[in-house]
Amino acid sequence: MKKVFKIFLYTLLGLVVLIVIGLSYLYVSSSIASKRNMGQLGPEAATLLVDSLSFRDLNKNGKLDVYEDYREHTDARVEDLMSQMNLEEKAGLMFITMTPIGNDGELSETKSITNPLSFAFLANSEMVVKKKMNHFNTLQSPEPKALVVWNNNIQKLAERMRLGIPVTHATPMRIAQIQVRIC
Repeated sequence: MKKVFKIFLYTLLGLVVLIVIGLSYLYVSSSIASKRNMGQLGPEAATLLVDSLSFRDLNKNGKLDVYEDYREHTDARVEDLMSQMNLEEKAGLMFITMTPIGNDGELSETKSITNPLSFAFLANSEMVVKKKMNHFNTLQSPEPKALVVWNNNIQKLAERMRLGIPVTHATPMRIAQIQVRIC
């Protein structure tokens, strides 16, 4: 009986060690991938002053493009933006996917047992930077403050993309509960 118990205990301990090693590997590899994704980003968009009005230089070219000028007609802005987009960027606009939010509203970048959804989905930067996606349905209904923090973080990430196209997202939380401050 003691021998069976000992074998069971060693087997259980071995499984725990394998799980810890596996989780550590996932955390480290996702952290490395996140750093690689973040390294592909450009600078934040500067502010342009034109006729005493402020505009975001989303494509970072130092001039006011039609799509960046909120005074222009929507059709002209869309046409200008579409003419500057490559095929990969256009394809990314055609999808909406689910994404997790980090525990306190930070970007979900690494696999973590404190955020079980991180194991089922790609990192936020993986979807924005590599897959050029910018429409997301958030899976959690965190506290309003965390949702605002995540929204601002994902917008700053998207702003550093080539054309600075903002992210749109949906959430199961009632919108009336939050006040989103978009930078």
